[in-house]
Amino acid sequence: MENNGFLIDLPRKKELSKKYGEMAKAVHDKITELVGHEVNVASYPQMFELLYKEMKFKFMKRNPTSEDTIVALLGNHAKTKEKKDILTNILEERRIRTQKSRNISFSPDYDGRCKTSFSISATETCRSSTGILKKPVRPKKIGLAFHTIAKHGRLAKDIRSMFICDPGYVIIGADSSQAEARVVAVLAEDWELLEAFDKVDIHRRTAGMIFGYTRELVLTTGIVPVVDIMEKDGPERFCGKKTRHAGNYDMGKNEFMVNFNTDAQKFDIPMSISEWRSGQMLELFHGASPRIRNKFHKDIIDCLQSTRAIVDPYGGLRIFNGRMDTQLYKEGYANIPQRTVAHLVQGAGLTIEDELNGDVEHMWLSEDHDSLKMQVPANNWEPYARLMKKHFEVPIDFSGCSLKRDYMLTIPCSIEFSDTNYSEMRPIKI
Repeated sequence: MENNGFLIDLPRKKELSKKYGEMAKAVHDKITELVGHEVNVASYPQMFELLYKEMKFKFMKRNPTSEDTIVALLGNHAKTKEKKDILTNILEERRIRTQKSRNISFSPDYDGRCKTSFSISATETCRSSTGILKKPVRPKKIGLAFHTIAKHGRLAKDIRSMFICDPGYVIIGADSSQAEARVVAVLAEDWELLEAFDKVDIHRRTAGMIFGYTRELVLTTGIVPVVDIMEKDGPERFCGKKTRHAGNYDMGKNEFMVNFNTDAQKFDIPMSISEWRSGQMLELFHGASPRIRNKFHKDIIDCLQSTRAIVDPYGGLRIFNGRMDTQLYKEGYANIPQRTVAHLVQGAGLTIEDELNGDVEHMWLSEDHDSLKMQVPANNWEPYARLMKKHFEVPIDFSGCSLKRDYMLTIPCSIEFSDTNYSEMRPIKI
């Protein structure tokens, strides 16, 4: 993957650079009009002066001008429309400028392709991480950190539109469907929830309960009015998806609020929540799925307190040497779901490569925790797609992990395809 990278559409790259320069100026002018004077949103002294002396916000000791702090001020402390508009536009200008400087103005590698550097031992949960290429690998900074490119929203679509197929080739991808959430359901022994993943859209149903469209979490088949017609990338379904993720890993209401509002800004979702509202959403979630706390979380805590170690379904051992506190327990909750998916996806890639031994037509492009992308011949892509689906849908045996469950989980795999560029990936049936 490090040697391959994506072919770049250089005219599109130049077009986006101009477009984002104009967008940044437009937002900057709006901030100047609202504030009454010029403000450099990347300057610590100027932002400190604006937030705490001019706008009179309560001083935030930790990272007082960071994005997370501004998101928290927007969610909890901005009581007037004017203050909300100023903070929203500050976040927007920062995001546009970051997008332009990091993700558009990057230097291609010397073969004209966009490369990334993978660290395969990046995290305790076996997830990889990516970074730019720099000294001593390259004499200057080159490429992008692929994992930092957002998957959703206008900004993400623009960046991915620069990555195009080589002539005569197409991009295909395999993506595990709601993989971590399914693992959590197995560990919680919530079989009704697990079965519902294949019958209904869990995120829509969760959102329906949160917004009061239904009195409880409806997991049965059959059309639920209003709920089942929510837009896939709309604000309501986004709300359900974020709440489920936060509840699975016992996120606190303040952390959830910041995480939610940050991602909403990033993905162009016109919604923000207060800390109080985030707490209400989490209460509703845990009331509807009590086994996540009462079974999954409880068993993790018991395991850590008795052994300080957790073994995942693939036999991977992790020892927890930190202080026995809430933060350690949260690391424990994420350990088995994230390691299981990492082993599944990375193992599938290795097995596929073994089976394609000697094949010179395929080219691996990227690994994104729960998905793999490769470039293959346009006139013979289906055998590769079938191979990816076969190895992604290998049953996972939970009888040997620390939270022993007598269950074999098969996570469905969806295949995506594009014959133009990376932003136009569309699902196909195999």
